[in-house]
Amino acid sequence: MAHKIAGWLSGIVIFLVLFSFLDWICTRLRLPTWIDYGYPALVYYGSGAEGEREGQSTTLGLWILIVSIMFGARGGMAVHTRRFDGGLGPMAKLQFRLWVEGLTGFTAISTVIWLMFGRLNPVLGFNFIGLLEIGIALAVLTAYRKRYQNAEPAVLIDEKTWKEGRREGGKEGRREGGKEGRREGGKEGRREG
Repeated sequence: MAHKIAGWLSGIVIFLVLFSFLDWICTRLRLPTWIDYGYPALVYYGSGAEGEREGQSTTLGLWILIVSIMFGARGGMAVHTRRFDGGLGPMAKLQFRLWVEGLTGFTAISTVIWLMFGRLNPVLGFNFIGLLEIGIALAVLTAYRKRYQNAEPAVLIDEKTWKEGRREGGKEGRREGGKEGRREGGKEGRREG
C-alpha cells in the first residue's frame, strides 16, 4: 500500500514539476501556450450548450499538458513497482516512446506554422492553421504507424521472452517462495528453534 501511495504522490509531483518547467521554458522563449482573447467570448457547442471562454490553449500548451501527464504517470509507475521501466514490457515501452516522439514532432511543426501564420486574420488564421494541423497530424500518424508496424515483429519476440522471464522470476516465482515459504519457516520454525 505504501508503494501505491508513493507512486501516486511521485507521479503528481513529477507532473507538476515538469508542467511548470516546460511552461516556464516556453514563456522564456516567447512561444505561445495560451491565446487570451482579451474578453469573454460566448462559445456554442452545437447541441444547444454554450459557455464563456476567455482564451484557448495552443497545440504547444496541449503538448505540455499531455507530455507532463505521460511522464508523471510513467514516473509514478516506476516508483510503485520499484523498477525504472515501471514494469512495462517491450511493446508498451515502444508505444510510449512513439507517442512521445509523434506528439513532439507534431507539436514542433505546428508551433512553427503558428509562428509563421498566427498573425493572420483570426477567422482565416484559425481555419488555415487548423487545416494545416489536421494534415500534419495525419502525416505524423501515418509515419509513426508504419514505424510501429515495422518494429512490431521484433518487439513481439522481445515481449514473448519478457513475459516468459516474468513467469519464471516474476510474481509467480515470488509466490513459490513467498507466503507459503514464510509459513513453513515462519512461526512454527521459530517455535522449534
